Amino acid sequence: MAKGEVFIRLDVDRQKVTVFGTPEENDAHILDCIQTLGSPKGGLDLIWDVYPPTPLENIEAVAKAMDKYATHWLDV
Repeated sequence: MAKGEVFIRLDVDRQKVTVFGTPEENDAHILDCIQTLGSPKGGLDLIWDVYPPTPLENIEAVAKAMDKYATHWLDV
């Protein structure tokens, strides 16, 4: 298992969930990425590019989720 042992630069989905999902699904997707691949030791970097036809509300939801969960592992 690589979790907590290697640096992971995760290219967040840009073809399905972030384009066609709801803002709530996007929030859940970002949290799932962080909980699945992140660790209190660090080593997870999320990157995301936005392309049409991504709705503005999904762009906002992903940006807010990345900000909201940026410190997820600090309290563990």
